[in-house]
Amino acid sequence: MSGEAKWLSTQMIIYERRRFEMRKIIVGFSCVTIFTLLIASTLWAEGQREGATTSSQQQSIVAFMPVHHFTSALQQLLPQFENSTGIKVQLSTLPEEEYYKKTTIELASGKPSFDVFLLNQGYVPEYAVAGWVQPLEQYINDPKLTNRAKYDFADFPSAALSRPTYAGKLYGIPATVEPQIMFYRKDILQSEGIPVPKTIEDLYNAAVKIKRDVPGMSGIALRLKRGTGSYWPWLGLVSDYRGQWVGRDGKDYLTSTNTEAATAMYINLIKDGGPTAPLNYGWYECLTSFQQGKTAFLLDANSWMASFQDPSKSKVVGKVGAAVMPAGPDGYIQAAGGSSWMIGMASASKNKDGAWKFMEWASSKPIALKIAIIGGDVARSSIWTDPQFKAKYPYPDWIQASSMTTDKYNSTYFLPTSTKLSAMSQIIDIALEDIYDGKSLSSEMANAQQETDALLK
Repeated sequence: MSGEAKWLSTQMIIYERRRFEMRKIIVGFSCVTIFTLLIASTLWAEGQREGATTSSQQQSIVAFMPVHHFTSALQQLLPQFENSTGIKVQLSTLPEEEYYKKTTIELASGKPSFDVFLLNQGYVPEYAVAGWVQPLEQYINDPKLTNRAKYDFADFPSAALSRPTYAGKLYGIPATVEPQIMFYRKDILQSEGIPVPKTIEDLYNAAVKIKRDVPGMSGIALRLKRGTGSYWPWLGLVSDYRGQWVGRDGKDYLTSTNTEAATAMYINLIKDGGPTAPLNYGWYECLTSFQQGKTAFLLDANSWMASFQDPSKSKVVGKVGAAVMPAGPDGYIQAAGGSSWMIGMASASKNKDGAWKFMEWASSKPIALKIAIIGGDVARSSIWTDPQFKAKYPYPDWIQASSMTTDKYNSTYFLPTSTKLSAMSQIIDIALEDIYDGKSLSSEMANAQQETDALLK
């Protein structure tokens, strides 16, 4: 029997079963009519799976994003885009760990279920080389699609635009620019007589004292949970110590004196000043711990301020201070940063013009401002001085720390540009876990460097 005959036979069996189950509904219809409808339905579903470009389908796109402040804010604004363009947006989300896995699997399949997605800064080289993500210059430079003057491309911080650029091509538009800053509990520091730390050593001493003297509170929370981007705050501390992960020369420096010293401090902060069970702490647990009044310091993304000042969720409203990253041993200041998340377009999208319309809208000045006001994620430089934004977030120390870090410290922060960053980050995760568990720091860093060397060849 031919393939076509087998397929038709299968459809007949499906039809007969449905006919038996729905005989009261289909009375009056001929068998030929019902069979035709069943075949049409099957073909339509197949077309949906294969991304068929019917006229109605061209008026819809699928967006896939992690659970994030940006995503939550964007969700509230989608009706504005749909009403103004007639393009329907199906937005699906997953927690970050699952999101990374599903995104990579679907892009590698060549038939992703989404048109646009949030692209993490660390995965740009890998996705670009694989051909999974679409270069954007042709859409940005097409006057029929983009009004360059109105869009104001120069309003994005230059450091943020460098992250989604690979081999001279732009693969993403900044959605969040999240520099690493220090959050602290103003009330706790005041009650304990602790000045705002100016150095990492000051921070260590303050975190240890608070953990010892304040019941039910840890001094600091830092990421240590595998798969949650521990490399990001760790690399900020490494940079603060003038250490490196992989340098601009393409060599890794995990066993350098400065990198090892910074790694030792990262682990000591967690061991001596951190919470119980820190191996379970990713970015979400760190945020929640501080939000619920259970920790005094964080060294993480500046965008978390919105969550800390939300009275419906937070117990620390009005008690949060912010400052730039404390200085390293020689007074040098460097923070993790860049454009942590960008909006990217799947190169396999069947509706790229519609996808770009959505991307351009979501990153436009008016919508970027609304997203910042709702969720605290600032992607454009002009937002920091906007009266509406400052009215929503009347925290000058946070605005100063965030904008200063974006402008001054992000420009010298270097995240390794490698197609193997996901594998490299797992090496760092394991090394940090093992060092925390008591294994030799020098041995673990040597192993990590050896494994990283193998990836870089």
